[in-house]
Amino acid sequence: MSNELNVHPEAEPGDDDLLNLAAVQTLLNGGIVYAVPPDSVPDEARLAAVFRY
Repeated sequence: MSNELNVHPEAEPGDDDLLNLAAVQTLLNGGIVYAVPPDSVPDEARLAAVFRY
């Protein structure tokens, strides 16, 4: 993993889904991921997170 992010307007071959990557990393590091209906996420966002340590 190069820790580099390239943003482009349309999906391209080899792209990673960053929401999926965030969920996987959360689980690998002992976090909990909840899937909720879209109308349960504030402000019509695609993602909501609570960061605690």
